[in-house]
Amino acid sequence: MKNVLKTLLIITLCTLSLALAGMQVSELLFVPWGEASNEVRHESYPGLQTGPLSFQVQKDGITIFDTENKELKTFYDNRSIESEKLTDTHIIDFYKDHDVLYLLHPQNIYVKKNNTIKLISHLDDPKDMFSGLTIQNGNLQASHRNGKVQCATLSLNKEQTPEISVTRTLPSSLNVMIGSSFYTINVPEIGSVDYIGSTPENDHYIYAETITSHVPLAVQRNILLINNEGKILNTLHLPNQQFTYIFKEFSVGEQGELYHMLSSKDGIHILEWRFVKNDETENDYPEQFSEIYHFNQFAEAEPVQGSPIFAKKTDAAVTRSEALAIGNEYVTHTWTATAANIGTTSTITTPQWVVVGQNTRIPYKWGGWSTVAQFDAGIADGLYAGDVNTSSVDWGHSVGADCSGFVSVCWKASHKYGTSTISGCSSQLSSYNDLLPADATNKAGSHIRMVVEWTADGKLVQVEETASGTPGWAARYYTWRLSDITAYVPIRYNNILNSSAPRPTLLSVESKSDSVSLKWTADESGVFTGYRVYRKTKAQSNYGVV
Repeated sequence: MKNVLKTLLIITLCTLSLALAGMQVSELLFVPWGEASNEVRHESYPGLQTGPLSFQVQKDGITIFDTENKELKTFYDNRSIESEKLTDTHIIDFYKDHDVLYLLHPQNIYVKKNNTIKLISHLDDPKDMFSGLTIQNGNLQASHRNGKVQCATLSLNKEQTPEISVTRTLPSSLNVMIGSSFYTINVPEIGSVDYIGSTPENDHYIYAETITSHVPLAVQRNILLINNEGKILNTLHLPNQQFTYIFKEFSVGEQGELYHMLSSKDGIHILEWRFVKNDETENDYPEQFSEIYHFNQFAEAEPVQGSPIFAKKTDAAVTRSEALAIGNEYVTHTWTATAANIGTTSTITTPQWVVVGQNTRIPYKWGGWSTVAQFDAGIADGLYAGDVNTSSVDWGHSVGADCSGFVSVCWKASHKYGTSTISGCSSQLSSYNDLLPADATNKAGSHIRMVVEWTADGKLVQVEETASGTPGWAARYYTWRLSDITAYVPIRYNNILNSSAPRPTLLSVESKSDSVSLKWTADESGVFTGYRVYRKTKAQSNYGVV
């Protein structure tokens, strides 16, 4: 249903326009927080504060996905609003092409046309996730860790640009592949990286993080504008101001404009940056965005420590593969609910996504730490499936797990540790780069997530029981930039059994004029992060990592 409002808006159009060194910034739109039709909503959940997840700048207006209200709100230049209600609770991104609407889930892409919705693509691996809808060479596409999906060819007058991909190499290398050319850019203490988009002049916007503190995590976020030869034309230092989590913060316009949806305490700001060619190459945001805060500091506090009714005597040992398998079962487990498992009492409210019949995923339960077997037994006994009531903890009438209860079960801990007491069974790591599968990132008093794997672009795939998300209140896999985990601490379970690293068997060495080719074999069935190759010349006394 669409509703066009012709009322005056409490928004500001083009109130800010500054010519800074190398870049010119304008504020295109400001939308305050609130419940009115011309406002957008944010919500604080256990572990995350979130609001609008994505946006799109069009020729005659700007569309914001008001996620908490499940609405697409388009703010037009003539100060009218068009709102479209979305019933789908799994959407994280969108793209409007006239009357055609593309909708992105973490693992699905749909197209909606003439009130008919069709599935375009699906990712089979629950750990995989689409990184957002982007445009390259006039094609709407979505990337994931194993490739790209072409969604549609759009009617845009876009210049052809080479294929761009970015990865990182520790400790300080940003690797950029432009067509068949490979470039390395130095980024100290490199964190997560991303390709955002390209200009008609074949310059490219690259997102790159620098870790400024590992414990707790702190990150400086930057956007680099580079040319086709890998030269940095401009560096834009992003403000350390993120009031709510945003899935897609940036996009690139047809003329090479960089758009940024910035979340502040007062509302959502849509900013436009334009590159100005001169000798200056460093840019900061206007003073009004200088206050430092992050959405992780506003998340709802954790519940009290769990009931000792299921407590065991000692913390058990667990292998990394066992912990990951337990976590995977929480995400993929299929179970059947009856009407007795759903409802609301004075102390319990089951998640809205739970329906009579078949369900997938173990639901979130405030203060809970049920194993999958205990959950199934509780459902069979008519207990409630999960509990989203965070005002008190129910004991004995509902089953499920919260974030720390989930990790406690995955680690086979003796009892339910909370995020403030998890140090009783774990040790703090000195660096995020030391994180291995089945380790965790923890923010005491707030939230904990278990590590699954690193991506090539320096993001963390994690598994968690979470209240936030689309639809939320369930176990899920999710891929995070390091900046999204600001203020979290890397930890390792004290009784983790490290899988033996594979011992490679060298098969051949082929020396070339400009390189050396090595071939080896190894048993890769265990959990490990990769190989390191060392080299030393005759003039060197020590080996170095290649």
